[in-house]
Amino acid sequence: MGKKLYIPASDEGCEFRVDYFAVPASITKDTPDDYEFEVPEDAAQCLPYWVCAQNLLPDLVMDYSVYLAM
Repeated sequence: MGKKLYIPASDEGCEFRVDYFAVPASITKDTPDDYEFEVPEDAAQCLPYWVCAQNLLPDLVMDYSVYLAM
């Protein structure tokens, strides 16, 4: 519920496995340069290549606000 995991009292003593996807916080002008995002190292290394690959899209009339938002 929201940002909390609700476990009914009837399940007390049970073992739970929680899988989740880390979603980094938005970068704002107040975000410090040394802010550490909860993103796996391999995903962080792939990100610049993904952004560059967006330039290879066949649509020649691009809306560059998407890049600015990244």
